[in-house]
Amino acid sequence: SIVAMSQTLGAVVLAVAITFFFYYTAWVLLLPMWAPQDAPWLHAIFPPRSWAIKLPGIFLLTLTATLVSFIGLVMAGAVSERKSR
Repeated sequence: SIVAMSQTLGAVVLAVAITFFFYYTAWVLLLPMWAPQDAPWLHAIFPPRSWAIKLPGIFLLTLTATLVSFIGLVMAGAVSERKSR
């Protein structure tokens, strides 16, 4: 049914979000506590630290551009509707 499918999808999205949150938190907060010489296996599972700032910045820039474009298209549609009346 639709409800069961929605609950399953919600559980999957929640699990992905929690996994990403803990991965990013470990990357940004815990990784600096160990030198690469002390835990090379730990540093091998994370990208370079510069990406810890770049990725959220790229995400926020993309999100902002998408929202501004959507709002612009909606407003342009509203203006063209007024002109056609």
